[in-house]
Amino acid sequence: MRGRIFVLFSISFFASQAQFKNIRITNIETGYSVSISAIVNPKNTANSSANIGGRLFYTQDAGATWNESGSVTASNGSSTYLTADAKGHTYFFWSAKTDAQGVASDAGTHRILVKKSEDGGNSWQENGFIAADVTKDQLYPRVTIHPRKHTLLAVWTQFDKLGLKEAACQSLVYLGRSGGGKKWSPPIQVSRDPGDCMDGENRAGGTTPVISMDDKAYIAWSNRETIFFDRSYDGTTWLGEDLALTKQPGGWSMPVPGIGEVNGMPVLMIDNSTNPYHGSIYIVWADQRNGKDDTDIWIMRSSNRGDNWTQPLRVNQDAPGKHQFMPWSTIDQATGHVYIVFYDRREHDDAQTDVYIAYSVDGGNSFKEKKISENVFTPTEGKPFSTQNAVAAHKGVITPVWTRSDHGQLSVWSAVINESDLLNSKQ
Repeated sequence: MRGRIFVLFSISFFASQAQFKNIRITNIETGYSVSISAIVNPKNTANSSANIGGRLFYTQDAGATWNESGSVTASNGSSTYLTADAKGHTYFFWSAKTDAQGVASDAGTHRILVKKSEDGGNSWQENGFIAADVTKDQLYPRVTIHPRKHTLLAVWTQFDKLGLKEAACQSLVYLGRSGGGKKWSPPIQVSRDPGDCMDGENRAGGTTPVISMDDKAYIAWSNRETIFFDRSYDGTTWLGEDLALTKQPGGWSMPVPGIGEVNGMPVLMIDNSTNPYHGSIYIVWADQRNGKDDTDIWIMRSSNRGDNWTQPLRVNQDAPGKHQFMPWSTIDQATGHVYIVFYDRREHDDAQTDVYIAYSVDGGNSFKEKKISENVFTPTEGKPFSTQNAVAAHKGVITPVWTRSDHGQLSVWSAVINESDLLNSKQ
């Protein structure tokens, strides 16, 4: 079962000037790095929502203007996540410091809380929490929802104690299920090989879940410079071993000049559309297998439920020696088209940075690339930055969200992109 199909695909390389209007969502005034996540409402594609480290924003005009609808105090600005169901209801997850009764406390990050919006992100209601071991720290939730049912699948990293340097301190991947976000199953330990408790490349990180149309569940994560995979055909029984898919040289937390450590965590996706690639599983990540001066974006695909995988395929097709980093990816479940957003320095010899989108309309067999940032920016070494970008898509409406840094000031931006404009744009 662990054999692989080694298939090399060619990627068409196209790069040109940005042609899409950039829109600032907000500035970031916090003194720590934040995570970003975004969704396009499947019931109303003019409505998108974005989470920026616990601050919640929404648009009702396809990204032309954004409004802030609320915020939460997350224990860690990078420990937040946003997703949506087929009805257009939006769910927000964050790690909170609580005591054993769930009351706010500095005792530890013991619970993952849930909010829900039924009006496109305009208002939010408390919706429940994921009950976890209150003697441990629960961080970095990522969540998926069944394409038709109300089933939510949440995964996160559980630390014995975040930041503890002792060799015996462990981090592991845990999972919970819910029928609507209010009540959750008891957590299940999924990963077997533990990471450490430091917030770096040797902890279990980047855990991403997906659910297929026929109720099968898959997750992927990174630990100690290796990307792992697991699956369940009933949502509760997992393989019982960590299947190593590929090495990740540099680990999920790798150095990039001008920023420091950046996130190259794997992003798992599944095609639940009706296109010819229905059921395909994709995994996207960044690593430094070509050297510390040449970070690249990679993709693998399985067409048989994870039994076999293609060889890692380099998405960015610039000349060797430049950095492409911090990818996030999504599949438009109406079309099956794949979109990957990442930072790019192919045009520069220093830390100046652009934002690109790579897209595939043929199941990842080939990609085209497009610069989507209107202006270059230069991050400030040692200053906080985002831990990830975001991109969401549905019915040809694509919402990328990214952070830029100008003289140390962080801001978060998006662009208004229609698939037809992207496919027909000057290459």
